Amino acid sequence: MHLKGIGIPHKYFYCSLIIVKISIPSSIKIINSKAFFCCAYLREVTFESHSSLTKICNNAFVCCSFEQILIPSSVTCIEHNAFSECHSLKHISIPSSLEKIEPETFKNCELLETVSFEMPISLKIVGERCFENCTSMKKMWIPYSVQKIEAHAFSGCTSLTEIIIPSSVTSIGDSAFLKCSSLTHITIPSSVTSIGRMAFFECSSLEYVEILA
Repeated sequence: MHLKGIGIPHKYFYCSLIIVKISIPSSIKIINSKAFFCCAYLREVTFESHSSLTKICNNAFVCCSFEQILIPSSVTCIEHNAFSECHSLKHISIPSSLEKIEPETFKNCELLETVSFEMPISLKIVGERCFENCTSMKKMWIPYSVQKIEAHAFSGCTSLTEIIIPSSVTSIGDSAFLKCSSLTHITIPSSVTSIGRMAFFECSSLEYVEILA
């Protein structure tokens, strides 16, 4: 299916069981909330080159079936829950223009394995519950631009064995790594001035914590 215009309206393909593939034309500037909500058979989303897309609104792609999506570098805002419950999603690319991953953006994407970041990286905040219950994620490299990891950001990531927290981070929120039961070691950089309650609670395999002075 191919679209025309400058925006995809609210609930435009809401719960469609017909759409399986879509090409987002370069003229589209905004994908409104719940535009593709629960399009359970939507397996491929592509963006034309020289995309004008700047905003993906809340719940836009909840419960879709694509395995990967390459977000255009023009995007500056991805709202909360935009890709939550995408149970087939394995790879996501974060555009360089994005400064915050909003709350619950990729929550319950159980097959999500890799997250890549387009250079140069501008990301400053990893939002609340944004990767919660991404149970297939084994490694996570947090970019050196990030300053804040919010509450429950990686909670329930039970396969996570390695996480690299850069020296740019100053704050780790409540339960940020709750129930990361495969995490064996963690290094807290000296830049961190605040660690929330239960940040590493129920990390049952955690054996070594290094706090840098």
